[in-house]
Amino acid sequence: MSEKFNITFGEAVIAASNLLSLDLGEKNPNNLIKEWDKSSYTQEDFIAIKLNTLAKSIYETCNR
Repeated sequence: MSEKFNITFGEAVIAASNLLSLDLGEKNPNNLIKEWDKSSYTQEDFIAIKLNTLAKSIYETCNR
């Protein structure tokens, strides 16, 4: 059984940043570039939105 650790939001942001940079291969490809091409956001805003959404999810999951 794994131990449960609470994490800070900063640690969640680092984890999210690492996850966004993963290439998950053919079964679940990372299509962020295609998704950004279709969005109306600047590249910086798009990355910030994705990073914040993922970090919130990681933070909430780890601190339940």
